[in-house]
This record gives sequence, C-alpha cells and structure tokens, in this order.
Amino acid sequence: MRQVFLCLGETAQNPYYFDRAHVRVGTVEELCYFFRENIYLLDSSMCTKELADWIGKECGLPELSDRLKMALKDKSPVSAFVDALFSFTGYCTPAQIHESLRILKETADISRTERQKSRADYFLKTRRYVLAAQEYTLLLDEMYGAKQEAVGEVYHNLGVAQARMFLFEKAADSFKKAWQLTGREESRLQYLAAMRMQLPEKEYVAFLASAPEFYEDSLKLEQMVEERKQEWTKSSTYKVASEALEVNKEGVYGMTDELLWKKIEPLQAEYRNYVVQ
Repeated sequence: MRQVFLCLGETAQNPYYFDRAHVRVGTVEELCYFFRENIYLLDSSMCTKELADWIGKECGLPELSDRLKMALKDKSPVSAFVDALFSFTGYCTPAQIHESLRILKETADISRTERQKSRADYFLKTRRYVLAAQEYTLLLDEMYGAKQEAVGEVYHNLGVAQARMFLFEKAADSFKKAWQLTGREESRLQYLAAMRMQLPEKEYVAFLASAPEFYEDSLKLEQMVEERKQEWTKSSTYKVASEALEVNKEGVYGMTDELLWKKIEPLQAEYRNYVVQ
C-alpha cells in the first residue's frame, strides 16, 4: 500500500514560482515534495520571507508561516526553514528530515559553481533540456581556470542535452571538447554517434576514412546501434507502427492515421515538456 498524505491548508490561487528552478507549486505538499526531491539545490534565495508569506496567505497556513519566519532568524536559516516545514506538515518521517538536514549541512559551503552544476544536472535528469543547456552554457563561462576533468564533464552533459534536442552538430562539438579534455571513451563514442546522426551516409563514411583512429570506435558504435534496433523491434511503439503499416497495405488509410496518431500525440506532448523553458 502506498503512503497517504493528509493535505494541509488550501490550493493557492496564485502558485509560487521559483525563478532559478523554473518550478511552480500550488500547495504546501507540492512545496515539500520539491524541497525533498531537490534538497541539494536549496539555498537562501529559495527559503525566503516571501515564500513564508505565500504559505500564510495563499495556502491558509498562518501558523506555519510564522514558524518559517522565525526559522529565517536562525544562524542556519535554510536548515531551520526546511526543518520547520517538514516537521509541521508531517510530509517526511523523522529519519527523512534528519537525512535532509544532513545533506544541507554538507552542502552549506559548496561554491556557487558547484550549486549551479547541481541545478543544471537536475534539469538534465528531469529531461528539461533547454534549461539544462542554458545552465551548462552559463556554467562554462564561469569555469575559467577549473580542472580539465570538471570542464569536460560539463561539456559532456551539455552534449547530452543538445543531442536530446536533435541538435547533433552542436552536440558533436560539445562531446569532442569533452573527450579532448577528459579522454573518456564515453565522450569519444558520443562524439562519433553525433557525427553519424548529423552527416549523410556518404559524408560519414568519408569522415571515418579521413580519421582511421576512429575505426575500432565505429565498429563498437555500429554494434550499439544494432542492439538499439533490436530493442526497438520489441517495443510497443514498433508494434503500433507495424500494425499501421499492415492496415495501410490493405488500403484503410483513415485507420492508419488513427493508429499512428494515438502513439504520436502523447510523444509530441512529452517532447514539448522536455524542451520548454
């Protein structure tokens, strides 16, 4: 049986918006979920008097609002704010609250650059690729003099975000820089994959011929592509496409459109969510 939460207060008429995270919350439970799942992102710019006022006014929880304002006067305001929020709402168990406070203590002194990378990684993990790419690009501008491995990791993740948006030329450039900085095989293979996706077949073959050092990598990449094809033939999407093809051969065109659209429409909506700012 799943855990059940007793909701507190009211649903806000005016949701609260976290600028840097690009997230809106409309209830105190949504706020707790966002804080709990992204505890490493929290800082003083997110735990504010404005948020406490919103909880009192929009969520109808003046007592919690007062407790949060008192927490902001603590010598560790972010930890005190989170402790007060979680303890009042009962959203987290005592063990979860303890773990959250431990993480906040450990990350209290991390640099602005490290926190920005955590934010970018969060966007990438949640498939918000435009925001992830923006954060990684800004981060690279601030990493002058940083260790090559750290810069290379950012370039690699930027390449992932770009590839997910089908920006393969940009992704290839990012993966190449990541590989040159770190020497990681993963970045090297992703660079080759991005080149394969952006170039026509003849140009890709010519590219490989001009770069014999990629021969072994190209064989490994083709094996990976073949494995993905095999996975595709076992997917529900492939089944729908096959059924549509058979129906089309029978001349029932309206049914073909209906079958494909049932699969394509939710995929379109999903992709729009991934690339929206």
